[in-house]
Amino acid sequence: MTFLEQKMLNRQIAFPHINELIAELNIEKFEVTGEGRIRFNHPTGTYDDMLWAFALAIYATKDAVERLLIL
Repeated sequence: MTFLEQKMLNRQIAFPHINELIAELNIEKFEVTGEGRIRFNHPTGTYDDMLWAFALAIYATKDAVERLLIL
């Protein structure tokens, strides 16, 4: 999720205009645990499956993009 955030802040991804995805992005919350880790969650009765699928898809491109930059 933090990789997705960085890509969004750097305007390095095209974000699809899917209402459900945007809604999930807007309601997602996070907290820092006592161990210093980030924990993400969403309000009861809502979902974040599409958001996580999108975040994981973006993260899956990380190594591919870095390999292209090296070439």
